[in-house]
Amino acid sequence: MGNISHKISKEMKRIRLKIGDIFEVPLENGTKRYFQFLGLDINQLNGETIRVFAKSYGKDEYPTVEEIVNDDVDFCSHVFIKNGIRDEVWSKYANSEMLGNVKKIRFMMYNEADDLYPESWYVWGIYFKRYREFKRLPRRFKNAYWGPLFQPSNIICKLTKGRFIPAFPDEEAIHRV
Repeated sequence: MGNISHKISKEMKRIRLKIGDIFEVPLENGTKRYFQFLGLDINQLNGETIRVFAKSYGKDEYPTVEEIVNDDVDFCSHVFIKNGIRDEVWSKYANSEMLGNVKKIRFMMYNEADDLYPESWYVWGIYFKRYREFKRLPRRFKNAYWGPLFQPSNIICKLTKGRFIPAFPDEEAIHRV
């Protein structure tokens, strides 16, 4: 019985996130990657927005905060960070006020008439009050990040396989613009 109450109290523990929190993600191949919490996105269900850094580290490497935040950004996304903590997919590593140029980050999604042809595109930034809608995705947004709110398992797939799983037809649609 003691184990059950301990488990329940652990699950009920409130997880607090702070903008700038950096998380370590151990991967199956023995490496680890890092991401940083940038803020909540009101255009995506108040999703927690992250930037994922490109460099992989060995399991026995412990980079400084400066090394992490000065790395290239691999991608940005929306994810349920707290779910990843509870599922022990990642853990908090540090915090940094260095967030990069958050105002330049753009996300996109489309409303589909069918799986092959976008009916309209939506583009927004983290702190936009509202998304912008386009009949055709302007070329200047072709490199915007894919905008759905993902579960931690999708982020892990992107880190290990290079794309979100399941693969979204939307990723292909971007290249047809």
